[in-house]
This record gives sequence, structure tokens and C-alpha cells, in this order.
Amino acid sequence: MGTCVCAQNNNINNLYSVNQKSLNVQDLENNINNYNNNNSINPDNEKLLNEKTNEKLFETNLLNEINFVRTHPNEYAEFLNENLKLIKKENEHFYFVYNNNKILLREGEKIFIDAINHLKKTKPLNFLTWNDEIKIELNEKEMENFSNDLLGKLILKKRLKLKEKYKKTFFNLDIFNEPKISVIFQITDEAFNKERRNAILNPNYNYFAVSYIKNNKKFLSISSFAS
Repeated sequence: MGTCVCAQNNNINNLYSVNQKSLNVQDLENNINNYNNNNSINPDNEKLLNEKTNEKLFETNLLNEINFVRTHPNEYAEFLNENLKLIKKENEHFYFVYNNNKILLREGEKIFIDAINHLKKTKPLNFLTWNDEIKIELNEKEMENFSNDLLGKLILKKRLKLKEKYKKTFFNLDIFNEPKISVIFQITDEAFNKERRNAILNPNYNYFAVSYIKNNKKFLSISSFAS
């Protein structure tokens, strides 16, 4: 079910692939049922989320990918280190390029190395489990008229609704529709004091969900974390 960003015939990436398969446990299957303009997306992937079944596959693979990082942080650090070669310089900017997806790296290799060092110091964490209750739901009109201002209002409304039951919540907007590249983006993104990475590696979070905004043939996702 879950796949990895991996090159063939690479020991570290093969280890990552093997360990990734161990995350496809029945508990995850049960739970799944119950910004930058400089970043760019492979246009061939737009067709991936046209059906509900593919949305579920995206949810499963994204949760698996995040749980791999949490439960095998040292192996994931080695995996990133092996893929430093995928960083390319174009027009004075550095990008991590994978399968026609491009992640802008404002600090070049430095942010990748920072993420690697962070992961090496991180002890294995608990699994996150899927929780529909923390998911941000958008109606058809909200999808069509989506904006950052609307997102802020939806997050505030959701936080107020959840605050009696959950100690802490975090919501993350993402433009990538491949779980593999999405997690690399979140782990290496330096915006807002690395809050995306800190959410994935926060030992206090127990729950996860993701919702979608699809309009004008564009895809955005909102990941929800809670404890």
C-alpha cells in the first residue's frame, strides 16, 4: 500500500522500502475506514484524486509515510542523506526534484542537512492513528472560493470546536498530491520555524487526518494533527 521515494539498488532506500511495508498493518486500514508558488507539481498526478478510492489511497499512504518518519527517524535521516544528490540549482535557486515535483529549498542543502541532523537526534515515536473528528470539512462553495483567509477562519472554527476534547491541534496546508514528496516537503520546509517538521516529530500527537481542496484543477490538502 505505502511506497517510498526510493532509487533502485540502494541499500538505505531498500531498507526504507522494507520497513515501509511493515506499517501496512490492519489497525491502519481500520482507522482509514472509520506555498509557495515556486514549488511545482507533476501535472500527470492531477488525475490521481478524481475518485474517492484514490483519496483513501492517498490518506493511507500519507499516514504510512508520516508514521515511518516517526517510528524510524534514524533510517529516514539516512534516506534523506542518500538523496542529497537530487538537489539541483536552477536560476540561482535550489530545488529538490523528484518525479517532476520540485520543492524550493531557500537555503539549499543546508535545510536538508538540518533535517537530517534533527532526525538523527530523534528517538522513535508513537504511531499516529486516523481520526475523522479532527478533519476540516469544506462544502462545495468553500472549495470553489477557497482562500488563505477562508482557511484561517475554518481552522479557528475547528480549533474552538475541538479544544474541549483535545489538548493541542495543528493544521498544515500542502500543495503536493504525492504522499512521498509531501512528507519530504514538510520535513525540509524551513517556514515558520520549521513548524511542519515539528508537527510530524511531535511526541505528544496521537491523531491525524487530511482533507482536500480541489478547484480549478488544482489540489491542496490540509493535514490535521491532535493530541
